[in-house]
Amino acid sequence: MGHACQHLPPPALPVDARGMIGNMKTSALVSLRGAIDFMCYPRIDSPTLFAALLDGERGGSFGITPRASNANVKQMYLPETNVLLTRFMTGDGVCELLDLMPVPSSDARVDEVPNCVMRIVRLIFGHMTLDVQCDPRFDYARVEHQTPPVQLLSNAPLSIDANVARATLELKEGDSVCFAFGASDALHKLKNNFDDFLHETIDYWKAWSSHSTYRGRYREVMLRSALTLKLLSSDEFGAIVAAPTFGLSEAQDGSHR
Repeated sequence: MGHACQHLPPPALPVDARGMIGNMKTSALVSLRGAIDFMCYPRIDSPTLFAALLDGERGGSFGITPRASNANVKQMYLPETNVLLTRFMTGDGVCELLDLMPVPSSDARVDEVPNCVMRIVRLIFGHMTLDVQCDPRFDYARVEHQTPPVQLLSNAPLSIDANVARATLELKEGDSVCFAFGASDALHKLKNNFDDFLHETIDYWKAWSSHSTYRGRYREVMLRSALTLKLLSSDEFGAIVAAPTFGLSEAQDGSHR
C-alpha cells in the first residue's frame, strides 16, 4: 500500500488511508497521521486494544504525530518487506516513522521474538516536534485498564495520566527514538536491541519475497499482494483471514461509495 505525498490529513480519514503491519499472529493499521488506530491483541481474532478507526473518541489509539499542522506525509513499505515507512516533511525537517511487528528469522528464534509492535522514529534532516500518545482501550473500550497485561517501552521519557502514556519528542538531525508495545511478560526479550529486531524482520521478509519467480511488468504489485496475504495468514493454523478488520463501510458515514 502506498500513498502520494499530501498534507497531514485530519483525524477522520478514509478507511484506506492506512498501511498494515503484522506478524502472522495479529495485525495493526497505521494511519497517515502516524496513529495505530486499529489493533486486535494478542491474536487477530482477539478483542481490540486500539479501535479509534471505529470510534475516534472511545476506541483508543497509539499516535506519533508532528505538531506542525502543515506537514506533508507519504507512506510506503520498505521494498520487498512488510515494514511500513511513514515520512513526515515540514519546512524545518524530515522525520521517518518505521512501524513493524518483529518476526523471527529462523525457527530457532521463534521463542526469542515477542508478539509486539515496534515503532522507530528517526529525524533525517533539520528538527521537528512530535506528540506521542498511547491510549489502549481493552475489549472494544468496554473494560478498564486491567487485562491483558500490556506495557509500553521507550528510550524517551514518558508521562502517565489517567492510564494514557504521553511524550513530547523534540528531535534534531540524527536523533532516534524507539517504542515497543505488547505483552508485559514478553517485552523483556527485546533487551533494547531494537535495531537487531528491525534488521531481522527486514531479512525475514526479503528472504520470503525472494521465493517469488515472477519477473513480469507487474512484479511489484503482485509481490505486494502476496506480502499482504502473508500478513493475513496464521502461523499457527495456516488459514488466511478475510480482512484485518471487521466489516467496515467504505465511507465514514457508514455508506458505500
